[in-house]
Amino acid sequence: MSDPAWNEFIKHPSKTSKGHPGAECRYCEHKLSGQAQRLRAHLKSCQKYQNFLAQKNQNEFTILNSITQEKQNYPIDSYLLQPLSSTEKKTIDKKIARAFYANSIPHILIENKFFIQALKSLHPTYDPPSYWMISNNLLKEEYDTVQEQIQKIYLNEKFISISTDG
Repeated sequence: MSDPAWNEFIKHPSKTSKGHPGAECRYCEHKLSGQAQRLRAHLKSCQKYQNFLAQKNQNEFTILNSITQEKQNYPIDSYLLQPLSSTEKKTIDKKIARAFYANSIPHILIENKFFIQALKSLHPTYDPPSYWMISNNLLKEEYDTVQEQIQKIYLNEKFISISTDG
């Protein structure tokens, strides 16, 4: 009974002939046997439930719209709503990847929904790179950049001493 469809029904303690608890739709009072797939199928066809969802979505849209309208006076709003150019996105991707590499952060974090929400709160139109991009393309680019820097240092110095603490 952990299926979310149960939340839209009133449960009856009496069992049906198949042993499932009975249920009644909160919106149209239609009685059903308590199998979750039947409950979900009913919700898809229940006009009163569909009207309730439409009204709920309209209310959420109205609330979001009013919040957005309150903030229209801020100059940063137009910036945040403007899509990033490919150059800006690439720059941000590289900086995020470098933070992952420098701090040994597991690359899979980039696909964590809370991490994505945090990034989106900074810039709503930004889509972070995928796990694959962090682990392959961006890592290769960072490796090549570091190799170039090492080669420049190596060519300009007469003596180099490398020590490790292991």
